Amino acid sequence: TKNLDPKAHNEIGNGHYGIAQWDKKERWPAVSAYIRSIGKDPDSVDGQAAGLIWELKTREKGAYASLKQAGSPEEAAAAWLKDFERSGESAGMAGYDNRIKNEYLT
Repeated sequence: TKNLDPKAHNEIGNGHYGIAQWDKKERWPAVSAYIRSIGKDPDSVDGQAAGLIWELKTREKGAYASLKQAGSPEEAAAAWLKDFERSGESAGMAGYDNRIKNEYLT
């Protein structure tokens, strides 16, 4: 958990919070409510990991299916960016290839 900051935030767009940088207005309220409902701390890595799994299995089933179908770490990282983060990035764009290599595969 050294590199995971459950209180990480940015103010781009609606603002984002946590290890998955959930949108503060759309996604974080539901995820944090779920985390609290199972008796975990929404500001903990453990709680957010549970919330991430819940979100993938309920509200983000398409992203979950893409991750399960990935045949390599590179495909899983690309599926994560496209279907879960929905960053709008694609292969060949500035920074995309480095994010795949450095952030998800090391």
